[in-house]
Amino acid sequence: MTGTIRERAAADRERLARELAAEEAKLTRQQKNTAATQRRIAELQEELGSES
Repeated sequence: MTGTIRERAAADRERLARELAAEEAKLTRQQKNTAATQRRIAELQEELGSES
């Protein structure tokens, strides 16, 4: 491998690592939002159940 190809491969790996970290952070936020939505649904179902 020439130096240029090696540098290119390293840059690609760095870019992919940053992209992976960003997607993992996005997934974590979505999971937190999902958990909050599930809690809210449970609260509403509880409220509806106690009204009958």
